[in-house]
Amino acid sequence: MEATNFSDTIIIRTSLVNGQVVLSVYDTGHGISKDILDDLGTPFVTTKDTGIGLGLPICYNIAERNKAIIHVKTSKTCTNFDIFFLEVPSTECCSVAAEA
Repeated sequence: MEATNFSDTIIIRTSLVNGQVVLSVYDTGHGISKDILDDLGTPFVTTKDTGIGLGLPICYNIAERNKAIIHVKTSKTCTNFDIFFLEVPSTECCSVAAEA
């Protein structure tokens, strides 16, 4: 959100693709420049005047711990982050047993 303009749109959605859960974050901003794209996820790389460049490295670390892969597509008019979760977590731990 901080990297977009006030008039830009951000869309967040989930889907199931070939048995994989996918979290997609899409924006209609100005895109990510090639020189930044090459270093995306590197600690302390930022385009913000007051940023410290730790947000995306933390996201990449969380994805790795959850066996997920982040794919980034960008152009001059949009950026799309797709997070593919390679293993769908079991829901057994979240089930509540009904009392008899």
